[in-house]
Amino acid sequence: MKLIKNYIYNLLFQASTLLLPLITVPYVSRVLGSNGVGIAEYTTAISMYFVIFAQFGIYFYGTRTIAYYRDDVEKRNSIFWDLTYMKFIFMTVSIALFLIMVLFFDKRYFAILLILVINILSVGFEISWFFNGMEDMQKVAVRNIASRTIGTALIFILVKTPNDVWIYVMIFSLTGLISNIILWKFLKEHQISYKPFSFSGVKKHAIASSGLFLSSMIAIIYSCMDKTVLGSLVPASEVGHYSMASKLLGMSIGFVSCLGTVMLPRIANVFAQGDIEQVKYYTATTFNFMLMFSIYIAAGFLGASAEFVPWFLGSDFLPAINLLYILSFTVILIVMTNVFGTQLLIPMGREKDYVISQIVGIVFLLIFSLTLVPKYHAVGTCISMVISSFIIVLYRYCLLKDILPHKAMFSEVWKYVAGGITVVFALRYIGSTMGIGAFTTCAQIAAASIIYLAILFVFKASILNVIYDKLVKKMLAKVKVKAVND
Repeated sequence: MKLIKNYIYNLLFQASTLLLPLITVPYVSRVLGSNGVGIAEYTTAISMYFVIFAQFGIYFYGTRTIAYYRDDVEKRNSIFWDLTYMKFIFMTVSIALFLIMVLFFDKRYFAILLILVINILSVGFEISWFFNGMEDMQKVAVRNIASRTIGTALIFILVKTPNDVWIYVMIFSLTGLISNIILWKFLKEHQISYKPFSFSGVKKHAIASSGLFLSSMIAIIYSCMDKTVLGSLVPASEVGHYSMASKLLGMSIGFVSCLGTVMLPRIANVFAQGDIEQVKYYTATTFNFMLMFSIYIAAGFLGASAEFVPWFLGSDFLPAINLLYILSFTVILIVMTNVFGTQLLIPMGREKDYVISQIVGIVFLLIFSLTLVPKYHAVGTCISMVISSFIIVLYRYCLLKDILPHKAMFSEVWKYVAGGITVVFALRYIGSTMGIGAFTTCAQIAAASIIYLAILFVFKASILNVIYDKLVKKMLAKVKVKAVND
């Protein structure tokens, strides 16, 4: 039940990442325009290389290590402080390197890049990894929701013209820093007490987390390379179009990918106990759950983008429609990389394999980006992302094929695909009949949900039974008990 609660808390946070941008994205796209959005996204992508260096792999390493020792108060207290000291050291080095880069190498967006130093500073205070490892995700979710809500309000209050890009960046940087600091007040609930600096402790964890640091650095290079290569070769407006398309997909897939965050400490704990069969059960269940939703999301964007983008983003972002058609396929691929990577390779301690798979993806992304972007601009970036994502999925599958429960994972995929294809055709019919508008999008969402669920029900998709048994039944039972007690 705790696993379900943690997923619900993460789901609430992901709901905020979807609902709040639904409010801000149309406003920001119209106020800043594609050029302003492109500048913000390009500079943020550059800063993320330094943010990830400051983190030094602690998010995943810390979550996993705390999960291993969450029942040992003294051990987890020592781990927390060693990792915190280590992160402050790397944060300081990262800020110095970033300032050198800003001062001597790239001065096009000097002021905005200086503001983004705050993002690196906030890394030193980021401790959500500890609460995730303790499977206490309520506080992290509430913190994140509050931070995003305040940031949303400030955007409407302060961002008024295309020249306010720096204000837009400042809002996100400061709210992130403050929300990280606030989370520290809850450490006492987990019996965390002050521990002096230990060089040997920091050194030990720095060596142990170096593999995950490399994997995190590779991951951020992979996730930011699309924008940095695009921004260095074509106008900022192209970055704006691409960023909005990828952001819309990211908002949607967050609902699915948050399950990976919840499952990491659970699978790590089960794997540490040597219960391989339970690991296989979790893998098959989460794979089917995430794939079911990812195909639904991909089908939705394939079928509804033509009517959705014009009224939601405005006429300046019409090129994003074709980008969404291509990027929709990455939703499914990202879910599969998440299952094979975050939920299996990392909990199993196979960081080396995780890193190599990311490097392979980066090589293909770079090759295809440099080949396609100069001629096809943002479309070339989208094609490169699909190809590189597929390569990563294929590589990780080959690494894990001997331990994957193939029948449990893949036997019902055709049912999700059949539902997705039907949804695409239905949405195109609705869109062509009703035309562009918010009402059309609402009708398409409702129709897609009903049609997709109906097809899964007709084909008797077993994942629906799992959802009912694990979630609906327990919720109904709690309601019944409460009603009896009242």
